[in-house]
Amino acid sequence: MQINRIELFSTHASQSTGEFYNYELLMCETSLSSLTTSFDANYSGNTPTAVLQRDTLKIDWQATSPGWNGFDLDTPFQYSGAQNLIIEFRYLGDNGKTVNARAAAISPQDRCLSGSHPQSATGTFMSFLTCMRIHYTAEELANTTFAEVKTLFRND
Repeated sequence: MQINRIELFSTHASQSTGEFYNYELLMCETSLSSLTTSFDANYSGNTPTAVLQRDTLKIDWQATSPGWNGFDLDTPFQYSGAQNLIIEFRYLGDNGKTVNARAAAISPQDRCLSGSHPQSATGTFMSFLTCMRIHYTAEELANTTFAEVKTLFRND
């Protein structure tokens, strides 16, 4: 499948604006079933792909909060679905404002990792997961004609 958009649920209009400097959104498939505290080890030999990059990512979701808001990717990510997926948000500094996104405390605690710097070698586990929606198109359907799609639903 081809991932082309990521959305977060903005919870409050009063906490829905901010700027994030040297911003990157990366994706990577991994063979691991749970994260370690080492960012490089989590990639399991794969190389993360930058799918969205901005010198300054400006978020202003006041008019649509609470609600789903997000980012169209600069480069869609080809996800095989055969391994687990890492979605990594990196930035170096911000304007001090909070953009609050819905999260959930879900066990186990080894599914979300935070680092103090974009180049940190290790991080610490977080006790919550950010809720997100992943938008994608399935390649086999995208390359199928309408007549072929109709035959997929035929009653014999």
